[in-house]
Amino acid sequence: MATLERRGESLRVSWRLGGSRDGARQSCSFSGPPAERERLAQAAQALVEARRHNITRAECYDAVLNRPAADVQVMPTFRAWVQMWLREREQARDIEATTIKNYRWVLTARAIPRLGHLRLDDITEETIREWVAWMATRRSTRGNRNRNVAANQLLSAETIGKAYRVLHGCLGAAVPRWLQSNPASRRAGSRRGVPGLPKGDKFEGMFLDPGEVALIRSHCDRRILAMVDTALATGLRLGELVALQAQHITSNGRQTVVQVRQTLKDDGTIGPPKSKAGTRGVPVDEETGRLLLDRIAGKPPRAWV
Repeated sequence: MATLERRGESLRVSWRLGGSRDGARQSCSFSGPPAERERLAQAAQALVEARRHNITRAECYDAVLNRPAADVQVMPTFRAWVQMWLREREQARDIEATTIKNYRWVLTARAIPRLGHLRLDDITEETIREWVAWMATRRSTRGNRNRNVAANQLLSAETIGKAYRVLHGCLGAAVPRWLQSNPASRRAGSRRGVPGLPKGDKFEGMFLDPGEVALIRSHCDRRILAMVDTALATGLRLGELVALQAQHITSNGRQTVVQVRQTLKDDGTIGPPKSKAGTRGVPVDEETGRLLLDRIAGKPPRAWV
């Protein structure tokens, strides 16, 4: 049966394609003067039931309004909105291409399988809670979606939290164009976060003692020993280390500083750090300073350290 419900200043007709529980969810919304939207909504409901629910949203709009559905501003599904949002981010160039690629993977693998068929305005706080609970039952995979890494290795709290943050940003971008508020946001005044969102394990730093450092150095290939020593002295990431150039090693005669200005990206290109915090200067001890200054002596500014 097609249902007719009021949503603010509009009327919405909803049904399942084919009339079965598993049929794709379809709906048409009508706004405008009260009498007109009432007439259109009732006509759409009668049409859907006359067709025994074997009619798509686009076909319904076309028949009732006597014009293509493309001319009507239709609430997008979550799947469609994800593509729109990512495309807008690519055009705006306000975040890096590698970050957009990561967002696309997270949403495609974690959110669309559960939420993709829903219209944006069908996603509620309850929907988000159910999605979080569903993720907590999913197993970690690598490569092929059906290839389990380990029989009992469920998605970690960190992975679920990351997926939630990406979803929050995606839905937040739909406000106010499509949504009045972000269903993934915490209610104003609430002290609690999202119910069911697992808490990650408390971080416990692991540090090498002098004996472990000596053991690592004794097994290093001589060709990478200088890089290992620099990593131990600075804490720089591997991508930052391999992107260092002579111009990034500065010294005033007393203090040598490693200027982090670029890094190796996942796609093999060299670019700026992901965040402003990643652009920084790292002072080094006297021994490491001599090591780095010796390596860049006589080299042009853009030579690799």
